[in-house]
Amino acid sequence: MKQIVSLANGAVVLNEDQGVFTLSLSESASVGGGSAAGVVKVQGSGSVVLDAETGLKLGEALLNSHLPASMQPLAQVVEGVANQAIKALE
Repeated sequence: MKQIVSLANGAVVLNEDQGVFTLSLSESASVGGGSAAGVVKVQGSGSVVLDAETGLKLGEALLNSHLPASMQPLAQVVEGVANQAIKALE
């Protein structure tokens, strides 16, 4: 298992294991310190599991939401090529 990112002192962690991504939330993690203690609170614990294809689609959607409209057609072409290459590897 490879940790991709850990945020807010471990309250939010993204791990990858053989193409499966797990996003975990933990209420036991301490978020903030000093005068910032308690600014962010996580209620409950849980996780979300995404397979590689779903993770890729989510990444594409997040990236596209930040691209200017003029870049959208080029992004769709690149995504199409990348998605076909990934399917060929399966």
